[in-house]
Amino acid sequence: MRKRVILSLFALLLFLSFLSVGLVHAQTSYISVTDTVNQTSNVYAENIVNYSILVSGVNGTFNIPIPSGAYDISIYINGTHTTFGYQNLSNYLMLNVNKIKGLSRVDILFTYNENVNVNDSYFMNTYYFIPPSFTSYFRLDMLLPEGAYAVTSTKPNNYGPIVYGFFTNGKRIDARWVIENQSYSPNLYVIIPFYLGYKLSLPPPQQQNNLLYVLYILIAVVIVVIGYELWLTSIRRRRSTPTRGTRGRRHNPFKILLSGDEKRILNLIPKDDFIMQNEIVRSSGYSKAKVSKIVSKLSRYKFIKVIPEGRNNKLKRN
Repeated sequence: MRKRVILSLFALLLFLSFLSVGLVHAQTSYISVTDTVNQTSNVYAENIVNYSILVSGVNGTFNIPIPSGAYDISIYINGTHTTFGYQNLSNYLMLNVNKIKGLSRVDILFTYNENVNVNDSYFMNTYYFIPPSFTSYFRLDMLLPEGAYAVTSTKPNNYGPIVYGFFTNGKRIDARWVIENQSYSPNLYVIIPFYLGYKLSLPPPQQQNNLLYVLYILIAVVIVVIGYELWLTSIRRRRSTPTRGTRGRRHNPFKILLSGDEKRILNLIPKDDFIMQNEIVRSSGYSKAKVSKIVSKLSRYKFIKVIPEGRNNKLKRN
């Protein structure tokens, strides 16, 4: 009889111990957030978020709030991509995730944008939430832009967390805290009363890009002006350089209009003394009509001087 009682009590204690472990496990959740911040202007930032939650004691549908306006949303349950529905509420989206059983890891990937319209304001990250029966651990890693620094503050209320760690290491912000002695109803979701803000100590990338564009335009203008000046200089040098065998293009502007036959006749006419046109006909081998036509053109353009003499002409180069 005693053995039966002892065995019964031992079995009861063992059952209660397992049950207590299960209940504690059911009330334990773990959240790890990686938030990569890309600042695109001095009032606009893009947040790429990887939100990982370890939940237990939930079967069926699990509701998860994320910032309003989030896009590129993907949800994985234990590494498997799953579909979801959502409700568009006042300032956040309530995602409806199905097929969660027992202890599950839920990964939510999404992107959302932040903007501030007041100078010296902070970009705030406030949409980190507590699932139901959350009593354990939250970790946030923020990868901020170059030159950023972070500030923290707590907003006291009934769900005030106990912050036990805040670390900065280069661009990485590591904030951790625990929730103690809290009790939540199954459908209660709480935005964590803690915010992490950041500012930049360097000009935003967009302003740097604008300065680069202005610099490129100035360089292009200088190159065009220098090229134009070099072109004008080369034109002036060509006009001022005399052509070999002539007085220069400036003095004989029509020399370039002469054909090969016309140049040959011009070269047969001496500069120092007159020559008869009949001699040019014999020397060139051209007909009288052709030579007469060429002589008329050379005389008209002032390349030669013509003195009529009977049926012949006396010719001399100017």
